[in-house]
Amino acid sequence: APSGANSSTNDIERQRFFTGGAEARAKKIYEGFGSGENTLTTGALYYHVTSPRIDKRGTTPDAVDGAVRKDADRQMNYVSIFAENFFKFGKLSVIPGVRLESVWQSVKENINLDKTTVPLADDSSFDFVPLSGLGVAYELPAGMEAYGNISQSYRPRIYTQAVPTGSGQVVNDDLEEGKSWQADIGVRKTPVDYFSWDAGFFYMVFNDQIGTSGSTVENVGDARHHGIELAGELDAIGWLDSLGQTGHGKETGSVNLFANIMALNAGFTKGPNKGKTPQYAPDFIFKTGIEYDRHGRAKIRLAGTFVDDHFANDTNTAQFIVPSYKVWDLTGEAKVYKDMVSLFGGINNIFDEQYFARVRSDGIDPAAGRNYYAGVKMAW
Repeated sequence: APSGANSSTNDIERQRFFTGGAEARAKKIYEGFGSGENTLTTGALYYHVTSPRIDKRGTTPDAVDGAVRKDADRQMNYVSIFAENFFKFGKLSVIPGVRLESVWQSVKENINLDKTTVPLADDSSFDFVPLSGLGVAYELPAGMEAYGNISQSYRPRIYTQAVPTGSGQVVNDDLEEGKSWQADIGVRKTPVDYFSWDAGFFYMVFNDQIGTSGSTVENVGDARHHGIELAGELDAIGWLDSLGQTGHGKETGSVNLFANIMALNAGFTKGPNKGKTPQYAPDFIFKTGIEYDRHGRAKIRLAGTFVDDHFANDTNTAQFIVPSYKVWDLTGEAKVYKDMVSLFGGINNIFDEQYFARVRSDGIDPAAGRNYYAGVKMAW
């Protein structure tokens, strides 16, 4: 928020996002390696984002319009090529995969009244990252399955980190995209038709995390995240049918109660923030809800997400604390023509929770209130 002589005004930021993309996939089932059927899946994904941004200064603290102070054109192009193969060796399944990702970003400033001694930005950046992963699953006795995965990922620079718009901000010449690898192991089981559970442990190492030190955008250090995740789902009608030896579920469908909790421990292991907690790393996230499923033809779901309080910066300052919050969403989908055409829609933040999940140097970024969406989905 503005300070000093401008403390009775406000900053108004408008960002628009226009997105278009396409994805193509091909699948081939074949026999080989003495393991019966194998499945090779390949594909490519492309999308383009145009995101103009305008910042204004209102004349009162509650103004909704004002004088333009910044105007920038931003664009991003993303291309991904991927392949994975599912191998089956009796009770053992092995799935190796590879992905090649390319990201182009550009920012062109048209107006920036904060820059009085430096030229307006007109720059671009490019990231190319090869990624790989491996998944393994093994069928255990009594219907239980053990699984494990290890994969690479990365976090590219966002617009303001690739080309900052502040008057005194600079970007290190050797700035690298953040890279990470994650491993997880667990067991899952469906002991009866109406109940299933999953328990797992995960460990992630994040190298070269991007952040700000003073007025410089740079790689601020390495971090590690580890924790456990527990999930369960119960079909209430199926359970009652089992107790009473009835068959109501065959007519009415299923009513599923579900819950998932993730407990996280995260901290920096290297760099100027060593010993502190990385941004946006709450100690726990809990999700729960109920879903009615009419034999796959129609579904309606009410789901809630509960997030513990956490920091929105890597230096863990009090001004950047995000208080705990909860959000409920209502979604629905129905097939209207065979399995080809479906209608879907939903209400996000159905109870209109007032909260924020992001804090920036100029104040909080309020989360969206109650909002609606609807659409048509076609598959063939």
